[in-house]
Amino acid sequence: MIESNNFLEQIFDYANTIPHQIALVDDENEVTYLEMKEKVEETIRLLKKYQLDNQCVALQVTRGVYFPIIVLALTKMSVTFIPQDITQPKERLNQMIETAQATAIISVKDGNYHVQKIDKEKFKSTNAWAIYFTSGSTGIPKAVEIPIENVKNTVIWEKNEFEISMKDRVAAYTPYSFAISYIELFSTLYSGATLYIVNEQIRHDLSLLKEYLVKYSITFMNTTAVIGEQIVKNMKIPSLRILTFSGQRFPKIDLTKLPYKVFNVYGNTECGAATIKEMKYTDKKITIGKPVYRMNALVLGEQNESLAEGEVGELFIYGPQVAMGYYFNSDATSKTFITVESSNNKEKVRGYCTGDFARILPTGEIEYLGRRDRQYKINGVRIDLAEIEEALQKVLPQLQQSYVIVRKNRIYCWITSQKCENEQLVLKKLKQYLPNVMIPTRLIQRESLPLNGNGKTDENLLFDELSEQGNMNVKRHISKKQAAIEAYITTVWAQILNIDEKNITFESDFKKLGASSLQIMELGVKILQDRNQKVNFVELHKQSKLSDMAMLLAEENRFQSIYTFVARTDKMKENPGIFIVHSGNTGSDVYRPLFEKIIEPDFPIYVIEPHNLLTSGERIDGIENIAKYYSELIENFAPEKNLARLN
Repeated sequence: MIESNNFLEQIFDYANTIPHQIALVDDENEVTYLEMKEKVEETIRLLKKYQLDNQCVALQVTRGVYFPIIVLALTKMSVTFIPQDITQPKERLNQMIETAQATAIISVKDGNYHVQKIDKEKFKSTNAWAIYFTSGSTGIPKAVEIPIENVKNTVIWEKNEFEISMKDRVAAYTPYSFAISYIELFSTLYSGATLYIVNEQIRHDLSLLKEYLVKYSITFMNTTAVIGEQIVKNMKIPSLRILTFSGQRFPKIDLTKLPYKVFNVYGNTECGAATIKEMKYTDKKITIGKPVYRMNALVLGEQNESLAEGEVGELFIYGPQVAMGYYFNSDATSKTFITVESSNNKEKVRGYCTGDFARILPTGEIEYLGRRDRQYKINGVRIDLAEIEEALQKVLPQLQQSYVIVRKNRIYCWITSQKCENEQLVLKKLKQYLPNVMIPTRLIQRESLPLNGNGKTDENLLFDELSEQGNMNVKRHISKKQAAIEAYITTVWAQILNIDEKNITFESDFKKLGASSLQIMELGVKILQDRNQKVNFVELHKQSKLSDMAMLLAEENRFQSIYTFVARTDKMKENPGIFIVHSGNTGSDVYRPLFEKIIEPDFPIYVIEPHNLLTSGERIDGIENIAKYYSELIENFAPEKNLARLN
């Protein structure tokens, strides 16, 4: 067992013992342990010019080698920092900066640091190592003060528990704004292993992710339950030896004959990764395991008394990883971080009330039983429904009431307003204030919200009404062919989205039911396999309503090997067209967000669909052969044939 807590010294000492070992890898850079130490020292010299002692800074850095280098430098300098996900709305980022009273923003462009000072007459200093944000019940994200002891303890137990060594290749998959990301970073470098930083595009594309994990022979990876389930079911990663799931309830999946170990890791920003369980196919019950090294757990009753084995109560975590509290929020801190008597020797211990119901089993393992309040985790992201309600008030000036519910990892919202609101317009406005994972699947307007016998909003009635509306018997005159295709689509949607077919009607929308771009691609491949019919992925995105999608499949010879995003117009004259080759095993839809932002381009845009993914015949192996095939497609592409020499 490694006992040393001098983890920074251990990391920097590798510059002497294994100087040429690769420490960090991104799309463009490979950094050795010697180079990393030199870059950290260079960063420290630069940042010292800005006199950041006893202050807090925000990190707005794209995914790559510079982020861990800056984090190491700030940790060495004892400067508190906020890691921010720059893909989130700017207003949310600014709100975090204001809450934490940050005095500077550090960014990187073209390999150069940019430090933007923020003028503040007064600011409250903190002894925290870093500040991570969670969703707040007041609508304002809460700033969690993470102590350096959290990091010290984590690197010790993770290195020993997972036996991470210099031979390991660890995938850094988690967003920087998630606390689990620093576990990936420090545990890897503390072990002398190599950290492979996965870029945003690959993070959101399962096909590209699989290629990445295989290409770089990844041995260790942490991910959410949703992505982890896809890896277990659909990916063969020969090099993988450990896959950890965190952020969500562990799914029911077949773990037989897996060549690697799977762990269920439970924790929160406020206490780090606190319990762990190696999952096996022989397990009769899914649990979150036992506390990790030097961490402990109790189950508390209504009076914060320690409950006996088997009794249900609130899970309470204590030990060196527990946060200092919520920055500049003493009220929330006093309610969540409390002192209780331990169950054994009755000594007083300070810890974190998780808000999760749980019980301790005879084996000593902890069974998770769900959230106590209205906070949830969706795709690994902790959200508080009050924050969504707060955003609704901002976008709807005439809002009277709102009620938000989470069912099956989807968010539903009911509102009453003085005016008739447009559902899609409201959802679009919400994206200015909330990350995508917090945008409701449906927003339904009513004259008033129904109450149950207890005087509370009647959730069951709301969902019963929604279900009835979805299953309403509407008289339609459609062909047998259309009806058969709609029945087929209903079955496939239910399989892909893991929902009941009864909740799908001809008016249902695949995207509104929660389908991601990856699931749209999965649908296209499924249609090819079942019906031997090729469909452009972007068409499935456009025709996402069930009846419209059925009409799309009813058409023959609709598929375009080269999909036209922007057709040639007279204004373009003879300007060369651009042909885009698909990325990995993705199709035309992956480029849709990019090309939709182009307003009146002066050239036509085409995307070549992936032959090997959408072929029912022979695959074309070898990059030279597939390139030749695509070149011939372009040369014979009718809309541009006369101008092929220009493209």
